[in-house]
Amino acid sequence: MKVLVLIGGKVFSGAEITTLRFVSAFPPEWTARVCVDPGNLEKARAIVPNCRAWANESAPGDTLLRATHFISEPEQANFYCRPAREALADIIVDWRPDVVLGCMYPVAMLALPVVEKVRVPLAVHHQLMYNDLPRHPISKPVSRVTRYARCIIAASRAVARPVFRMGAMNVRVLHAELPASYGHSRRGGAVRQVLAVGTWGPVKGLDDLIRAADLMHKAGWKFVLNVVGPLGAYGREYEESVQKLAEVGLREGYVLFHGAAEDPGEHYAAADVLVVPSCEPDPFPTV
Repeated sequence: MKVLVLIGGKVFSGAEITTLRFVSAFPPEWTARVCVDPGNLEKARAIVPNCRAWANESAPGDTLLRATHFISEPEQANFYCRPAREALADIIVDWRPDVVLGCMYPVAMLALPVVEKVRVPLAVHHQLMYNDLPRHPISKPVSRVTRYARCIIAASRAVARPVFRMGAMNVRVLHAELPASYGHSRRGGAVRQVLAVGTWGPVKGLDDLIRAADLMHKAGWKFVLNVVGPLGAYGREYEESVQKLAEVGLREGYVLFHGAAEDPGEHYAAADVLVVPSCEPDPFPTV
């Protein structure tokens, strides 16, 4: 079995990591070729060593990123998608995979015209939960992908539910669970360790969590809020706003920013409480 895995865009977060870990668990007799944005090649190779850059000089990473963002607007999508689709077509014709696996629906939408033309089966690793998917702006292209795809691999039952409502029958739920070794290494103590993990952005609710930490600190609670994950993945402006909001907590020591962690196991092991503060429904597949 030859599987071509497509991971697009410049952000390298939970969705991409989960897909790569899924690929790393393929049976040994399978051959996977993983194509990622050139800027994420080193990070991806730490999980799956034989990754390669999908985008070449004629299809740079930002082209792929914009193509996936504009995918529900046909005119802009056609303009931005053409170089990336040409690069993808070259890879498929050259390597002749048995199946193409797209990380998230936008990449699968990008690949759909190519795989339809060369008649290669398509699978999608889907990790976002659109409760209003039938009315969402991307519902039409999602429906096309869903009808064509041989399999939709959902990160949780909650993620799978709206896809089922669109009539898909080929949905499989993949549970991304923590290893058993990530259990508590210590309990008790006067100061509770509160943990939040994520690739932080506007919809993840970190600003609300920091405000809640300020209120709890004023009320006399003894705790440390440990924030693990990059703050700047969605832009410098957001990172600066979070840093400013957390000034008091950082100064007084009840808020700590640990940055990105390749393996957050030690943080989970030390935590008394895990917080998922997302402002939107979040399947937290890697948390």
